[in-house]
Amino acid sequence: MEGLFNLFEALASNGYIIFIIIAGIIGFLKNSSNKQKEEQQKRPNKSPRSRTAPSGGKPKQKVYVDNEADRVYTSSIEDKQNEQMEQLANRYRTSGDQSMKDLEHSAFNDLSKSEIDLSQKRSHLKREIGSNLEGKRLINGIILSEVLGPPRAQKPYRSIVSQRRK
Repeated sequence: MEGLFNLFEALASNGYIIFIIIAGIIGFLKNSSNKQKEEQQKRPNKSPRSRTAPSGGKPKQKVYVDNEADRVYTSSIEDKQNEQMEQLANRYRTSGDQSMKDLEHSAFNDLSKSEIDLSQKRSHLKREIGSNLEGKRLINGIILSEVLGPPRAQKPYRSIVSQRRK
């Protein structure tokens, strides 16, 4: 009994623990009340509703009034829409045909232009290669590769005999 009394005394002396316990109790009560409200709302929706026919008197009949003006009005709107759709279709057909012709012509033009550009590039490249392979430039290139290359101490000349042995 004293152990239980000591437990209550320890809990009462710490205000933070009291606050947590009270908040837990309040949260539990709110949660249970929310569940009860949800269950009450679900129950009427699930229960089938029975409708009773009014006793006595004549049953009411629905009367549909068909107006000719309404039919004419809707049919004229539909006709106008169909006409507009046909006009748009004709416009797109003519513009589509014209654009297809333009594409065909532009494709041929692009192909011929690319062939001309390619042949010009090839001839220019041949000229550059030919001018670079002149005698003096070729000799200067070999000399510079020897000068700028790795030293012969690291890569000595090998005799033909030693190369044949491998």
